[in-house]
Amino acid sequence: MDVRKIKSRKALGTALFALLEEKDLEAISVRELTARAKVGYATFFRHYSGLDDLLRDLSSDAVGDFLEHAMPLLFGADRSGAALNLCRYVEAHRKLWVTLLTRGGGSVLREQFATEAQQVAEREWTDHHPVPLELRVYFGVRGAVDIIAWWLLRRDDYSAEQVAGFLESMVISPHD
Repeated sequence: MDVRKIKSRKALGTALFALLEEKDLEAISVRELTARAKVGYATFFRHYSGLDDLLRDLSSDAVGDFLEHAMPLLFGADRSGAALNLCRYVEAHRKLWVTLLTRGGGSVLREQFATEAQQVAEREWTDHHPVPLELRVYFGVRGAVDIIAWWLLRRDDYSAEQVAGFLESMVISPHD
């Protein structure tokens, strides 16, 4: 990839995620984004057809970060701690995850999570559990994602610690 394109993508991503902390995606204009990123308006459209296209491109990185926090739920030594770390990570990046999980792209991302999690699990874990690894990863990751999405819509009702407890009882315990 061209160095300028990498630099522009990074600047646009940083600016978009900062703006998402302030407002919903629908309220962000390309002009506002490019001004915040210090990237030319025409440059944006050389690489992306719109904000949704940029968000899709950037979400692949976000999915990787999420999975880095989520995979220890199923396979880590301290799965309760992993649940709390995941919830704190999501809470710290709430606007991003509200946008990615509770808006139009949520179903696409759920499939992307399951596919990428399966690849990580096959690469990194040997398993002698009676339930096939593929099935455990699929339902574990989708369950965690669905609980997180549910929480994001009710943020004021539950703390990260409470949601970590939900993950513990609904996702982690069934995998023991």
